[in-house]
Amino acid sequence: MPDAGPEAPEEGAEALFAIFALSIGTLVLLPTTIYACCTSGEDADRPWTKGGKQNRKGSAGETVKRAFSRKNVLLVLGWSVMGALAWYAGSAATDLQTFDPFEILGVPMWADDREIKRAYRKLSLIYHPDKNPDPAAADYFATKISKAYEALTDPVARENYEKYGHPDGPAARSFGVALPKFLFTKEGNMSALVVGGLVAFGVMVPLLAAVAYLVKSRKFNSSGILQETLFNYFSSQYRVKESHSLARVPETVVVAAEIIEMPVRAKDKKGLEELERLTRLVIKEKEAQAKFFKRKLPLVKAHMLLLAHLERQDIDAGMQDHYVQILELLPKLLDEMINVALHSRPGALGWLQASLSILHFSQCMTQAVPLQQFQPVNSKGDALGALRQLPHVTVDIAKKLQKKRVKTVDDLLVLTKEARVDLLKEAGLDEDAVEDVEEMVGIMPTVFVDSKVGVEGEEGPVSEGDVVTLKLSIKLVRGAVDGTKASTLGKGVQAFAPRYPCPRVERWWFLYGDAKSNAVIASSKAKLIKAEIEGEEWRDQLRKEGTWESVFTAHKSPASNKAEAMEEDKEDHGDARVSFAFPAPKPGKHELQVYILSEDYIGRDVIVPVTLNVAKKSQAAALEEAQPVEEEEEDATDYDTEDYGTEVSDSEDEKENKDGNKA
Repeated sequence: MPDAGPEAPEEGAEALFAIFALSIGTLVLLPTTIYACCTSGEDADRPWTKGGKQNRKGSAGETVKRAFSRKNVLLVLGWSVMGALAWYAGSAATDLQTFDPFEILGVPMWADDREIKRAYRKLSLIYHPDKNPDPAAADYFATKISKAYEALTDPVARENYEKYGHPDGPAARSFGVALPKFLFTKEGNMSALVVGGLVAFGVMVPLLAAVAYLVKSRKFNSSGILQETLFNYFSSQYRVKESHSLARVPETVVVAAEIIEMPVRAKDKKGLEELERLTRLVIKEKEAQAKFFKRKLPLVKAHMLLLAHLERQDIDAGMQDHYVQILELLPKLLDEMINVALHSRPGALGWLQASLSILHFSQCMTQAVPLQQFQPVNSKGDALGALRQLPHVTVDIAKKLQKKRVKTVDDLLVLTKEARVDLLKEAGLDEDAVEDVEEMVGIMPTVFVDSKVGVEGEEGPVSEGDVVTLKLSIKLVRGAVDGTKASTLGKGVQAFAPRYPCPRVERWWFLYGDAKSNAVIASSKAKLIKAEIEGEEWRDQLRKEGTWESVFTAHKSPASNKAEAMEEDKEDHGDARVSFAFPAPKPGKHELQVYILSEDYIGRDVIVPVTLNVAKKSQAAALEEAQPVEEEEEDATDYDTEDYGTEVSDSEDEKENKDGNKA
């Protein structure tokens, strides 16, 4: 940039360096600060600790601790440095002013020679060395006043000024380097190092970062899971299969590339020996044991850690880090397995049985319940899984509760608190254990569903080729029949999982399919935050009407006005309304089901039967439909793509956003 003297480039370089550092620092700090502000609050509320005791958020100590977290302190320090650089750059900005002879002499641009000479003499009386002994004044007179006078009176100097911005010509026009000037002094002798550093950090580092990003983007999918993991879930010996059973889910989930790459260390030896003894107790058949231990050691290690968690066994301290790492990764791996199961294949839809097995495994892992004790909703038998998820409920206590006709969590929820406490104490729990059970009972979710199926905007039977819409109205309430309003209302809630080492946010899956053909027609997932708000309002209304206990005991919501409300309601109900659209199947009567499954709790699933009668398309209707009607076709296209799209390949956030807009 134009400058006024030989020393100015060095002085200007200091200011330029401050501006350069300020720009780079702002590029880093600004997005970091925005991200920190947007994610400062937790996604979910957790009003309980691992032991089940209440620990409400918002205390002064926790607020101070969050305010002075390492992240916040570093951000404050960073912005303090940016403020200091901004002040320094502003104070040094005077060194970067361009050479303006008119401003130096204090004359207007239209001043004639007489006015210029008068101004020059006036300033000479102040700054000339004969009049002012100050060295700074002499320097200013030589570099500023004399140059300005020469630029406006000497023809050659005037021409240089007009062309190059300085009376000395192009040689006086210099450019500052945004680096400290001491790097370029003779004593520093660091110019070669500076050039090398600029090349390394200005060219090579960004280039290497770009290459690393491209390589990583090819290795990972949008969820951060290795592509090799998806290949193993699709195509390996332990891939997700059409009739995947619950018992086979662990051997599939551990073939993830992330787990295969997990090393087996020398300090794992003691823990591995303990896990082997446990595994041989769980898997008693010799042939099954031989097959189990025949796999690669990282797979065997991860599988044994999962079994130990399900059996509620302590993990050796040397393996705790890998144990936590695997369980932190597990929800993402199970999501990918479900995506594989729901993936539409040529001539077939997604697999219902495999999807249910994966979600049931997620429930068992969250509550640390052995797979052999799990029992699906609406199935016959006396499995202990639903009761075993309650705190301190052992196998013996669960059997005692079953003898008292308490076989499911619902059997506890329909009791009053007094009756429930007496029953738990009779089964062998002490007061502290009963209090922990009551804590979990207080947040246990119950889902109520109204459903309607038909052709949008039309009356009459569904015909072959129609676009059928299934609408679900969801209400979620927490606690027992005499429960009170949840303190977490309107927030995402972390699941009550005292035995799981990592936080888990409650999520629900919706699978619409046909159990007979093992097909999933459409799927979605949500947190049911808005559904809980509407559920609490609905419960309060039924309590005023005196019908809540009968509705809760029957676990079935009243059907009155449900169709009209779903037709006429224009409000945004978020995840309290879920819709699916799909082409009508072949003519006939179809007995379909909607499965609403929790990822976290056993026995809270809901299965809604949906009967769909499809009539044959009449010849007249077929001819009428064959005639092109542009407006109707456009409406149908908008209807399918904007309001009721249900592609399984969508990301989680996109699906939840769609669910929130379908009402």
